[in-house]
Order: sequence, then C-alpha cells, then structure tokens
Amino acid sequence: MSITAERRASKTREPESRPVKFLFDDEFGDGRARSPRARVSAAEHAAAMKEAETESYRRGFAEATAEALIKIEHRTAVAVDKVAQAMGDISAELKTLEARLEAEAVEVALAVSRQLAPGLIAGEPIAEIERLVSGILAQVRSAPHVVVRLASNLVQSASGRLMKLAETRGYAGRLVLLPEPGLTADDCRIEWADGGVTRERAAIEARINEAVARYLGSRTKSSNIFDPESAT
Repeated sequence: MSITAERRASKTREPESRPVKFLFDDEFGDGRARSPRARVSAAEHAAAMKEAETESYRRGFAEATAEALIKIEHRTAVAVDKVAQAMGDISAELKTLEARLEAEAVEVALAVSRQLAPGLIAGEPIAEIERLVSGILAQVRSAPHVVVRLASNLVQSASGRLMKLAETRGYAGRLVLLPEPGLTADDCRIEWADGGVTRERAAIEARINEAVARYLGSRTKSSNIFDPESAT
C-alpha cells in the first residue's frame, strides 16, 4: 500500500519549468524590461557622416585661413620694412646726388665767370670804378678832396667821366685822379681824409674762391651724412 501511494504522489507532481531563451532587451537588475534600441537607417547614417565631414572641413578651412593670414601679415610687414629701407636709401642717394650736382653747378658757374670777366672788363674797364666812386662820393660830400688812384693807362680816359660823375652827385670838393703802378684795368684805390677803399680784382677773386670753397665744403659734409659710402 505504501509503495502504491508513493507512485501516485510522484505522478501528481507539477511538471518542471522549461528553460527560457535569453533576450537582450530584458534588464535583470531591477526586473524591469528595457525599451528596444532605436535603429538608425542607412540614409540617416550617411547624412550624419556627411555633416561630420562638413564640420571637419569647415574647421580645417578656418584654421588654414587663419594660418595663411598670419603668414601674409608677417610677409607684408617684412615687405613694408624693406620698402621703407629702400626708400631711405634712395632718399639718401638723391640728397647726395643733389649736393654733388649743386657743387658742380657752382664750380661751372665760377669757371664761366672767370672766362667772361676779363673780356667784360676789357670792354668797359671804368664801369666798376664808376659805380664804386659814385657810392663813395654820396657818403663823403663834405670831404675837402677825394683821391682816386687808377691804372696808368686809364687816368686820362676816366678823368672826364669821373669829374662829370662828381658834379652829378653834388660833390663840391676836389676830385684828384692819380696813376698807380701795379693796378690792373679794373683796380682802384679811393682815399679821403677820414678813410679809404681799395678795389683789387685779385683780392676779390680770392674772397670769391674762399667763399665758394667754404660753401662746397659745407655741402660736401652735409651730403656725406647721407652717403652710405662715406660711413664705410
């Protein structure tokens, strides 16, 4: 009897549960099921990739543009410095050239005057003497006498012209003309009681030469300041 009862009891047992297939959509941590993952279509994926590529291109282009602008600004600054230096060199060369041309012009003018002066003096030797005597007589009208010393060959020809000049100037004193050995055609010495004046062409030429040399020397010094070769 006992054996039969046990067999019946075993027959009446509930059937064992079958194994369940594992689903990745289930979450076992808290026993709640997870929502299924959103799937991305091929078109959406391609659009996202294209947008990423576009953004990368934009960033790369912006970085390349900024780098190019920096290089351009640097090259521009270098070019401007070179142009400024070149302009300074050109300005210095022009000033040096200007000083040289001016010096040459002065020298040419002086040489021409030296060539023309003798001919002009020979054509009218008394003209400069007359101008000098006229100025002196206007200042010494009260002097009792004025002596004019001339080259020996000019005393006779100059006498009439100078006497008439004295009358024109209102000089009431005595005008005396005397020959002076050693004087050239346009030289003269004028003397009166309180002073005298000497006109000698050699002395005038010496003063002119000195003045020209002094002027050219100052121009040469100023041009050397801008002359790059003078600094070496």
